Amino acid sequence: MRVTDDLTELGMLELVETCPAKMSPQEMADFLDGTPEERKLVIASFKAAKLVAEASGWDKFVAVVKAIYPIIPLAGEIAGSISAVYGLGQI
Repeated sequence: MRVTDDLTELGMLELVETCPAKMSPQEMADFLDGTPEERKLVIASFKAAKLVAEASGWDKFVAVVKAIYPIIPLAGEIAGSISAVYGLGQI
């Protein structure tokens, strides 16, 4: 089962709108359904391309993920990926 199987269209739009790096709904679904390693690569590519200069740009996105997926550890995985790429402690 994919993480996005239960995601409503409205929820997906909210995630796409709050993501600091512009993604299409399909790119967002692939990002959410990816492994933590795949997410790190995506975030690293955004950082390398200077599409999201600072980790703080992801704060609102992570908050929306936490609101949409309260019982899935996805927000923690994404925050961990962001922390790993940006070399920060805890977001």
